[in-house]
Amino acid sequence: MSVIRDRASESSFDVDALAAELSLSRSALYAAFARTGRTPARAIRAARTAEARAMLARRPSPSSSDLSDVARLSGLGTSRRLRAALDSEARSSGAGN
Repeated sequence: MSVIRDRASESSFDVDALAAELSLSRSALYAAFARTGRTPARAIRAARTAEARAMLARRPSPSSSDLSDVARLSGLGTSRRLRAALDSEARSSGAGN
């Protein structure tokens, strides 16, 4: 969804902001997402994680400072959240193999 992709890097962008952007109630937003098998929060986190992964791919050997910058710029906020998101993504993709 382009709204998520366009605004995911904003740390204040959350499910409520997405619902407001789409002129939907939270319950209507969750109902719409139910058909996809994902929650709005997971979709936002996935967009942030994808953006962070792309930024990290452009850095040959990211330092701790780079991780903090990428976390902030991707909307994940902290390097701890960045690592958790990347770990979660790796576990999810590994479970399907």
